[in-house]
Amino acid sequence: MSDNNNLKLNDELANKIESMSENSIRNEKGNKKNYLWIVFVIVGVIIAGLLVFYIITAQKYKEVYFPKTYINGIDASGKTPDEIREEIKNQCSDFTIIVNSKGREPQEIHASDIGLHYVAGTEPDDLLNDQNIWLWPIESQKEKHKDISTVTELNDSLLEKECSKLSAFDDSSAVSPADAYLGEYDGSSNAYQIVKENDGNIIVNKPYAVSAIKEAILTLKPDIDLEKTPVDIYSKAKIRSDNKELAEEKEKYDSFVRAKVIYPDYDIVLDGNTLQNWLVPDNNGSFKYDENKIKNFVAMVAASYDTLGLDRRLVTQYGNETTVGGGDFGWKVDQEAEIEEIKKLLKESKETTREPVFSSRGITHGENDWGDTYVEINLAKQHLFFVKDGKLIVSSDLVSGGLQRKAPTPTGVYDINYKGRNAVLRGPRRADGSYSYESPVSYWMPFNKGIGLHDAKWRSRFGGTIYKYDGSHGCINLPLSKAKTIYENISTGVPVIVYSDDFEIMNMPEDPEEIAKRLEKEKKEEQAKIEAEAKKAIKVPEKAKETKAPVKDKPKAQPASRPAEPETVPQETQAETMPQETAPIEWGPAFDRSESAQETQPETIPVTDEYVEAEVYTDAENVPGE
Repeated sequence: MSDNNNLKLNDELANKIESMSENSIRNEKGNKKNYLWIVFVIVGVIIAGLLVFYIITAQKYKEVYFPKTYINGIDASGKTPDEIREEIKNQCSDFTIIVNSKGREPQEIHASDIGLHYVAGTEPDDLLNDQNIWLWPIESQKEKHKDISTVTELNDSLLEKECSKLSAFDDSSAVSPADAYLGEYDGSSNAYQIVKENDGNIIVNKPYAVSAIKEAILTLKPDIDLEKTPVDIYSKAKIRSDNKELAEEKEKYDSFVRAKVIYPDYDIVLDGNTLQNWLVPDNNGSFKYDENKIKNFVAMVAASYDTLGLDRRLVTQYGNETTVGGGDFGWKVDQEAEIEEIKKLLKESKETTREPVFSSRGITHGENDWGDTYVEINLAKQHLFFVKDGKLIVSSDLVSGGLQRKAPTPTGVYDINYKGRNAVLRGPRRADGSYSYESPVSYWMPFNKGIGLHDAKWRSRFGGTIYKYDGSHGCINLPLSKAKTIYENISTGVPVIVYSDDFEIMNMPEDPEEIAKRLEKEKKEEQAKIEAEAKKAIKVPEKAKETKAPVKDKPKAQPASRPAEPETVPQETQAETMPQETAPIEWGPAFDRSESAQETQPETIPVTDEYVEAEVYTDAENVPGE
């Protein structure tokens, strides 16, 4: 019974609990519905409020302008048309506009001078009516500039009068337009420069300029720049810097100065800086180079290079200085040929490094144009030096042109014309066909027409005053060995410097041949000394002691007629062999003893027995002599 009761209680309790849960769920659903209604109501109220605010604000902009609205430069934000009219009226009473113009100082026009006054109009109302009030949230964020021109008026006659007073309208003080043109040569760019055009500042459209000023005044603008009007009112140059014909003219001129000729020996440069002054008009409306200026330039080049016939300073082998002039050796510019070369190079319009065309050439450029290989002849001292590569090769006395013949050797600077072996030098031909003299020589080296260096085997003495009473016909007579050494070391074109200076000798260089002889003598003496020392060093062997060998058998008697055999010397007592003498080196005249020089000594030209007949000379002044 009790168990049944318990079960019944439990069922009742479970039912109550279930009933309470269902009520709770129903209550929660009801509460949620209430919350949603509250939210809906709040949102609705907000939207309604915003809508009311939007409508009320839109209606406001029926009366005032949107924010950020500017009318004739006046901030009209939140203002009514009447307020704008009032402000415009106030502006008109003390309005002044600043007129800016090209190349002029700014000037002013005052309202009182042009009858500027306010005229009430509907334009401010029209601008307000044009506003879309329903777009006020968007339009309020935009900056808007509006210009109205009918709210003010002025006196046109007074305005024109005031404008005529402006410096911008004064043509007499204005700058006239100037066309672009080809200017001067510019050395930094090596070209001609186009000078930019100048449009000037003359107002050629004055009516439009007045109307532009009027429009700015009626809209109460504080200033106006006449250079920035929609229509260009100023004068213009006809030829602009980008003109095609002008560019072609520039290229033509540039081609005249584009050439560059460099003479590096004397740092002479012919370029546009010089060429620009050479242009002269031709008959075709173009230009050409001035012939006289080309000639003058080449003459200047020649003055720098030429040495032929000029006085030149020589530091002699004696150490003294002298001056040598005349002769036919040296640099000489062929000016006519060089002028033609210059013209050709100018047409090519390019840079060239060159030396001029020469009719005569030296060895090196400068005062001493003979270089370091030359023959030096002092007629007063009757002595010759032959220097090769700066080294003295030959020093020799000589016999020059005889004073008794009135045929002195001419001074000057010459060069070896050619070399010849076994020549016959002949004097003028007599009436019977024979020659006044015939002199065979082994070594012939002419340098001045028929005058040359040669051996003179018929002479036993050279130097001194022989030339005064027994001189040559003009040639330089030399000892055979000296002429041979010169011949073997000299070549065509080597300068021959002839001067006559009886100065006091500062230093007489030693004859290379004598140096060679002395060295040879010293070498032989040294060799003899070595040989003597070697002989002293040889030991004389002692006589071997006689020893008797043990007698085994009695020797047989020798025949009486047979000579006794020589006693045998022991091998260890043989005398040492005497060292063989080394053959001495044969040093020839002026022969360089250095190893490098020995490797480069010229080969001796074989002498033949046949003589080659020299050219027959008939000019008594240039007859080669013995």
